[in-house]
Amino acid sequence: MEGYDPAQGPLSVSLNGGEPLNLTADGPFTFPVKVQAKRPFAVTFAATPLEQACTLEGAEGIIEASAVDSTRVRCITRSYSLGGSAQGLDLTGSP
Repeated sequence: MEGYDPAQGPLSVSLNGGEPLNLTADGPFTFPVKVQAKRPFAVTFAATPLEQACTLEGAEGIIEASAVDSTRVRCITRSYSLGGSAQGLDLTGSP
């Protein structure tokens, strides 16, 4: 996992619709539940921070003979543009 800012709100993922796993810091994560070999897996978001956009990569597939370590969570903080207009300003006077 990378880019997650806990100050922006909770982040949790779920394996095959099971109990959510709360993620608290950047770095690797492991689900406490095992999936049998040759069975499908799908990781989904159970909760995402309101002010961050998070994506999942490698979040579904078939379990082969070894553990899956290719699922990635990436988050970036949202940014917003602010604009407007001003009226009635006198730009001929002194500062």
